[in-house]
Amino acid sequence: MALTIRECDNFKYSKKQYVWSDGGGLIIRASPKQNEKIWLYRYTFNGKRTMVTLGNYKVLGLKEARKERDKLKALLSVGKDPKVVKATKFNTTVKEQIYTLEILYELATQERITAPTRPWSDSHTKRTKITWKHLKSLYKTPITDITKPMLRQLLVKVNLKTPATAQQCKNLLSVIYTYAEVNDIVPKNLIPMFANDPILKKRALSDIEQHPPIPLKELGGTYAAIKNYAGAESRAFLFCSGYTALRVKSLLLSQWSDYDEAEGILNIKKHLVKNRKAIRCPVVKQMAQLFQELKDNQTKLNRKWNKKCFIFSTDGEFTGDGEVEGYDENGNFYELEVD
Repeated sequence: MALTIRECDNFKYSKKQYVWSDGGGLIIRASPKQNEKIWLYRYTFNGKRTMVTLGNYKVLGLKEARKERDKLKALLSVGKDPKVVKATKFNTTVKEQIYTLEILYELATQERITAPTRPWSDSHTKRTKITWKHLKSLYKTPITDITKPMLRQLLVKVNLKTPATAQQCKNLLSVIYTYAEVNDIVPKNLIPMFANDPILKKRALSDIEQHPPIPLKELGGTYAAIKNYAGAESRAFLFCSGYTALRVKSLLLSQWSDYDEAEGILNIKKHLVKNRKAIRCPVVKQMAQLFQELKDNQTKLNRKWNKKCFIFSTDGEFTGDGEVEGYDENGNFYELEVD
């Protein structure tokens, strides 16, 4: 019995069944490892039973798969082995028409997310979605139609606004092109060609303007000014960053539930650390005194104070701008998808 689109959408791998037939040798197979569905054409050539892969269901719909089956049957009828013909030239036209940048983005990123080793984290996946928005003008373009000048024009446009975002776009495009290259969709990855581009090349550390350090002779006066500053949370934050050398976000987004007062440890969650490894940071005596001062102030100002409140805040509520990462009103971590 012929399949329907709804049936194909709903097919899932199970121990009882993982292959469904549309008739005429066309079958769809659900894979338990890659979590994907593949079209196959099963046939007999020279008395030998064999099959050939037609493509991923995300790329090749039911209608298109049937057309591919009929073309292969036609080859079989004139004595040609469909697998041999397809391996040399048959699928070129299909790839050119179907593999748009958008389709390849979905396939390439899904492969990275479900990779058995070093899969993408949820936060990295969300950041990738934000980067993807900057490539919108090429979404529907077949990758074989995208030229180096087209890519450069788009990347230079992004670079004019934010050079760092342009580098992220290059990285994402390289992931897509690498996937397309290893699957024989394109002959080569175009992104490495921008390695020495005067505008798009990755900037060396020496080319980036660094914030100058506080002159040694002024260091004492700086800490004296901090000590006399009226804002308790800002004063505590600046001193604690000096004590711990933690990243700004690691401290800014720390909650009271992260502070183990009995052990004198501030636990920094892994999603707030650059290498995604949690940190157990010792709380020295001076930090503990600052924490107590902040806690006393917050409990006076906030009747609903609890351990989900933020340490470096006037009343415990989140007061940062949440440019990339932050927490919702219930203290749950989230990552904003900014335009």
